[in-house]
Amino acid sequence: MEAVSKSRKSRILPILISILITFLTSELFSYLILEFEVNGFPDRTATQELLANKRADQRIVLEIQTDTPGANVLHPYWGFAMNRDKLHDINRLGLNGPVPPKEKTENRLVVAILGGSVALELAGYKDLVLSALQSVPRFQGKEILLLPYAMSGGKQPQQIFQITYLLTLGYHFDVVINLDGFNELTLPYVDNMKNNVAGSYPRNWRLYSRLGLDATLSELMYHATELEHERRSLYVVFSIAPLHSLNTTLFIYNLIERFKANRFREVNAEIQRVVSNQKPSFQTSGPFTKVDKLEEVINTMAGLWIRSSVQLDLLCRSNGIEYYHFLQPNQYLYNSKPMLPEEIRVAIRRDHPYGQVAARFYPHFIEAGKSIAVQGVHFTDLTKLFADEERIVYKDNCCHFNELGNRMLIERIAKTILETPVEL
Repeated sequence: MEAVSKSRKSRILPILISILITFLTSELFSYLILEFEVNGFPDRTATQELLANKRADQRIVLEIQTDTPGANVLHPYWGFAMNRDKLHDINRLGLNGPVPPKEKTENRLVVAILGGSVALELAGYKDLVLSALQSVPRFQGKEILLLPYAMSGGKQPQQIFQITYLLTLGYHFDVVINLDGFNELTLPYVDNMKNNVAGSYPRNWRLYSRLGLDATLSELMYHATELEHERRSLYVVFSIAPLHSLNTTLFIYNLIERFKANRFREVNAEIQRVVSNQKPSFQTSGPFTKVDKLEEVINTMAGLWIRSSVQLDLLCRSNGIEYYHFLQPNQYLYNSKPMLPEEIRVAIRRDHPYGQVAARFYPHFIEAGKSIAVQGVHFTDLTKLFADEERIVYKDNCCHFNELGNRMLIERIAKTILETPVEL
């Protein structure tokens, strides 16, 4: 019996040693690939932090849910809404979060957050937002119902149409926070007017306006949505400990993610090709007017932004709602933040079409913000929020923040609300 036991051990030991050697070899190989960013693989530390910190990178899930055209559907009043037939945690209005109440109560505060994807990211820091708002004395002791109604790619006048429609349905709000500016500056020209679509129309309107009418386009957009769902599931699986700590699994995650991302780009390119080959119509273009000078476009969009905020303020005041408007910070605004090389590598892309417009024309929106403020709107320019912050706050080359950046943003918004006299 003892001899049989020794025989088994003698057979098992080489197998275990082989497994161990294979694992260590795989770990070393994966480490070298990631550490030295071979063949375009992302930095090992960045990937590890991405997967290890779900809350700080909630944007990944939110972006996948909302920034793919196929994830949205046409809405008759504010352009597009999130498709609750395909997305999780979307309410019956086609928005994130709960449906607003229809009654006002003294012990409850209903707070809506409007804007684009930067504003939407605040939903990933719900506890921090609630804690910051509860520091405002007049809000203390109240249950705060947070409604993250911002939309990725959203821009004025979508925000004002959202609140107008929801108020006509009888829903109640106590506070509306509008964090925007970047989309209003960059998207009208880069995403709309370059494609013969009116700058005031919603982003991707030339796609949404054809939904249900073009079978090929609808199928491609559905495929794009499915790919993004697969990327979301991949992220969720590999963020589980200890998978986000092992070099081998980090390498596998990056390998699969890169394949899925490339496939998504291919499908998106095909979507653009199909749309480009179709003749523009009034339904897809709206009141489009060709403008040769980009500065004229920016001035027109700045005027639209000013009027949208002033009208939204008037609407809120007439319904007893506190309205606060914030111009978001952005890395492409010159001298707005000191940046070390490692942040520049992540945050700045010299040929980024949005970045090129933002770098040149963000000062126009800063001036436009002054016009909003003098008309009695509670407007705050946050473009210098990070002027003295040397730590990294940006996490991509568009406009989004890491946990530190979002924390500073939330704290400043709450501080502004605290210091603003209530005059409805």
